[in-house]
Amino acid sequence: LPDDVEWKPTGESPLKLHPTWKNTTCPKCGGPAERDTDTMDTFMCSSWYHLRYLSPDCDTWPFDQKEYDYWMPVDLYTGGIEHATMHLIYTRFFHKALRDMGITKGPEPFLMLRNQGMVLGEDSEKMSKSRGNVVAPDALVSEYGADTVRAYLMFFARWELGAPWSYSGIDGTNRWIRRTWAAVLEPAETQVEDAELAKALRRKLHQTVAKVTHDFQEFEFNTIISSLMELMNEMVKAKAAGLWNTPVWNETVDIYLRLLAPVAPHISEELWAKLGKPYSIHTQLWPAYDAEAAREDEIPLIVQINGNQDSCDYRYNLRQGARQDHGSCGHIQCRGRKSCLGQRCCAKTSGGQITQESDCCPRTAGEYCHVRNVKEHLIRSTMKDEGRKRLQWCIPLQSLVNRI
Repeated sequence: LPDDVEWKPTGESPLKLHPTWKNTTCPKCGGPAERDTDTMDTFMCSSWYHLRYLSPDCDTWPFDQKEYDYWMPVDLYTGGIEHATMHLIYTRFFHKALRDMGITKGPEPFLMLRNQGMVLGEDSEKMSKSRGNVVAPDALVSEYGADTVRAYLMFFARWELGAPWSYSGIDGTNRWIRRTWAAVLEPAETQVEDAELAKALRRKLHQTVAKVTHDFQEFEFNTIISSLMELMNEMVKAKAAGLWNTPVWNETVDIYLRLLAPVAPHISEELWAKLGKPYSIHTQLWPAYDAEAAREDEIPLIVQINGNQDSCDYRYNLRQGARQDHGSCGHIQCRGRKSCLGQRCCAKTSGGQITQESDCCPRTAGEYCHVRNVKEHLIRSTMKDEGRKRLQWCIPLQSLVNRI
């Protein structure tokens, strides 16, 4: 192959542009002929370009060995499922061949593979010009802005599944972006900081940090957006209640913007700058999760009695290690639901032991469940453990009371 070729961004082989190389003599008839200038498939290059990226200026070897030892193998490979029999298999073949030649190391070039779903046309078919169902983002970006379109693409479908394109929810995403701008920049009246309200806001904040961090690691982008929307709802409530510009409010805004930055990079950067923080938000550390701040004070214990699944809702205070009683009569607080028997009574306790049924509680009918023969009843309890794992067991109601 000739060395005096010109590499031009035409998408064509440089051999095709060479003035003489393609001209030759036919080996059969001896007449003039042209060589085929498409000598290599494009995968010949793309199968090892991740190695050349390590040190593109290295002129003695395909890559600098120190850079290879630091960066390889690749942590994550993402692509469409169609690459399983195309680029992915080719690049793995190249790696193994180069390994056998002593150039690369290890059994595989990539540690993890994730395949994304496909955004289909509104007709649920693969987008193509021939079908006329291609959706160009330019018009949406002009109308809503790049951040809204980016966030909506993350939100409207699960990343690994994809879905037919739909405009139906983009206005809601746009309202959330605008609400973020207003919540962060528009001033409000600051009142004396309510300790319980501040505590609740920090709890929601650090629960969101944990959830968003987990979801980024698992590529669950749609639930990242919903978690940030939920946190924004709590921030708006807290701001209206007088927490604006308090230490907990400022902490919440700081962390919220850092969580938002990968989702909506432009508005996050601008809000960060308007708050006078150092450039750039995209070089800041990821927020640290405070497990103590995120811990719930109480959990619901859903009780089933005589087949009525939603009969009772006991609440247990996790921090104080005791049940939450109502009033001063020492009765287990039990919020009745539709399956309640409609009587104003609850199990009266003494030292954690059920002693009798009582109708002394001045509540309206249906607010308390009527519990008969409590020692014989089995209850099914579902408890949330730090908002993630669910533990289930069947125990006598008396045993539950003793535990609480």
